[in-house]
Amino acid sequence: MENENDTLPGSVTALGLGLFACAFLPLGPGGPSYFEIARDIVMDGGLGALVFVVLVGAPFVLGLAIASNAFVGRSLGRSLVVGTVALFQAELLLYGAIVWDAHELVAARALLGFALVSGLSLIYQSASHDARDTGGPGLRWYTRWGALLVAGLALWIRLQSLQGAPIGLAIDGALLSSVLIIAALRRG
Repeated sequence: MENENDTLPGSVTALGLGLFACAFLPLGPGGPSYFEIARDIVMDGGLGALVFVVLVGAPFVLGLAIASNAFVGRSLGRSLVVGTVALFQAELLLYGAIVWDAHELVAARALLGFALVSGLSLIYQSASHDARDTGGPGLRWYTRWGALLVAGLALWIRLQSLQGAPIGLAIDGALLSSVLIIAALRRG
């Protein structure tokens, strides 16, 4: 019998694909998409290309990992989502530390606060499952958590528009996709 926490509904798989598709939308009004920037960096080659694709593109990679659950085995699909969520959580801490003292940004310190609180919550959730010997949080939990991280970062980026930062459709699309994933996987 399949554990409900180890499978994703088709609607969430489609929303994951939608989150990934946001990589092809402009990051700023009339600007290039993440995909176009990543393609140019990859064409130049080097380690920077891999770092950019994985680190900067983590929300889009998460969407692809979520969508892949419809096509790969359960174990691999879960590993892709869990690994991407863990990487993205660490990135948020890094981003928060980088912008901590950037006075020109709106709520610069709030990003680090969000990263710390969400990171501690992730550790607590994982540890409580380990203590109960349940094998860790399920795929649905990690998918919902990853979508929460994407929504939090997208909202923080959206806040920057208060200072006149141009925000493109990729950010709003990622926000919408992640909120819909959270809603689709709500508890009870």
